[in-house]
Amino acid sequence: MIRFCDKEIDCVEYSSLTRLDMLDYFLPDHKDDILCVYDSFDTMGYVGIVTYSSYQRSINVDGAIMQEYLVLGADMWQEARKYFEYYSGGVQPGILLPVLNQEYQLICFAYEDADANREIRMLRELSEMPDALQFPDIYPECQCVKMYGFNELAYFFAKYLEKQGISVEVMGMMWEGFFSGNGCQVPDYECMEIYAEGTGGKKRNWKENLLRSTSVEFECVDRIYEENIKNGVIKDSEGRCQELIERLKNEKEIIILGTGKKEQDAYDYLVGNGIDICCFADVKTDKPSNRRMFGKKVLPEKLVRGGVYKNPIFYYGIMQRFRIMGCPMY
Repeated sequence: MIRFCDKEIDCVEYSSLTRLDMLDYFLPDHKDDILCVYDSFDTMGYVGIVTYSSYQRSINVDGAIMQEYLVLGADMWQEARKYFEYYSGGVQPGILLPVLNQEYQLICFAYEDADANREIRMLRELSEMPDALQFPDIYPECQCVKMYGFNELAYFFAKYLEKQGISVEVMGMMWEGFFSGNGCQVPDYECMEIYAEGTGGKKRNWKENLLRSTSVEFECVDRIYEENIKNGVIKDSEGRCQELIERLKNEKEIIILGTGKKEQDAYDYLVGNGIDICCFADVKTDKPSNRRMFGKKVLPEKLVRGGVYKNPIFYYGIMQRFRIMGCPMY
């Protein structure tokens, strides 16, 4: 799932850029910064960006300049997905993709929130099932949805609601050109409010936004999907769950996000299926400790995501996911 962020950048003209300039820029304390390259400051023609990672992989200036970008528009989601699938395969994970407007001016950056891909898949399945329970069936009291903030999941949810005849009001500059929506002329108690990027506000460092997937803001989608499983409309969940279990048996770095009762139950379920985990990630603290649970280390989530493991598989709300996929957790 594609999210967006602002980021301070430094700009340079292509004709004056050298590899020594790049090295001086990124070292010693700017390895997370981005250098934006223009053909000249007179025309401001966009050329690309340089990151510390792209600099390391290159042998000359042209090789260091990443020229991939998105043009803001309703058809950009698939292109973005192809891009992130390629780079997340190990070429350069955890990367920002420049987003340009129709005049090819840099306006923001895009990044991937893989956890929220689940809700997008659910919306696609529900839209293709004419006999399935939909939003009006599960939330009959809601005549309108107000959407604050913009990302890929918010966009597809707004389009889904529109097809269901639900009034949608959207707030945020990024919605322009994607979805106009309409005003919600109903009492507040008949309106659902969704904050697409959460209520805590975006962090200055975009990577910190990934510590809390935006999927938790769209719990209503999970509920609709779950009700269809209970009603037998979605009947292949048990098979998919078993496929998931078999896949997890081959993974070496499984980490459960959280240390509460549900996360502990999830650990029992995994162990019961012959699956071990590396550790629990404590989402409530940044301070390391010697704490253990079931003999497994309990590490700060920020530390785990910071590179302790090479290829970690994270699970947020794992109990809910297994339950939705049909596993007999309760």
